[in-house]
Amino acid sequence: MTIAGIPIDARHLAWLALAAIVTVTIAAWSLLPVEDWIFDFTRWIESLGAWAFVAFGVLYVVGTLLLAPGSVMSIAAGVAFGLWGVPLVLLFATTGAAAAFLVARFVARDTVEQALEGHPNFKAVGKAIDEEGWKVVGLLRLSPPVPFAVTNYFFGVTNVGFVPFVITTLLGIVPATLVYVNLGAMGHAAGTGQGNHALRWILLGVGLIATIVAGMLVTRKAKEKLRADA
Repeated sequence: MTIAGIPIDARHLAWLALAAIVTVTIAAWSLLPVEDWIFDFTRWIESLGAWAFVAFGVLYVVGTLLLAPGSVMSIAAGVAFGLWGVPLVLLFATTGAAAAFLVARFVARDTVEQALEGHPNFKAVGKAIDEEGWKVVGLLRLSPPVPFAVTNYFFGVTNVGFVPFVITTLLGIVPATLVYVNLGAMGHAAGTGQGNHALRWILLGVGLIATIVAGMLVTRKAKEKLRADA
């Protein structure tokens, strides 16, 4: 792959993605009223009491079905619930993914297949899933640059089974969830003047390393499949 005539390999893409995340985060803190948003959002969540978990869960599942960015919703979970956002995101993201999968498989299969027409990358990945099943699903789940909400529908029109899909999704989104929820939790701590716990930095580091490695593997796998089908 080339960008502006410069050859880019899987390792370069992984580091570019990481640099983009860091740059966007710094820019957001500098240019946007993030602290005010954090305060307002946290106050709204606290006002719901015990219903906060239910309300957030409904918003996450519906947002997933409507193709809302999972990263934004996961960061919001960190803002609202701190590290407790990790299990919440794993539960709600997997539920939303399962719902989208079932919609694509049994309700809107023709529509999804038509939407994917003309996209050779999706076709190549679909063939890889036909051959290796949940392994390819797992690699894609480990890679944050791959749109979570879109691929939920895409997986529904492949031959991967529902149960393997759900289990692989739950396990595969753990690293990215650690990254995004920790970003939200650390942003909340900074915005409210609280100190950052060492555990947050450890989990953030583990998540970043895992996502970088996964991004390299996914890019390499996709390129191999595209070359094989050329």
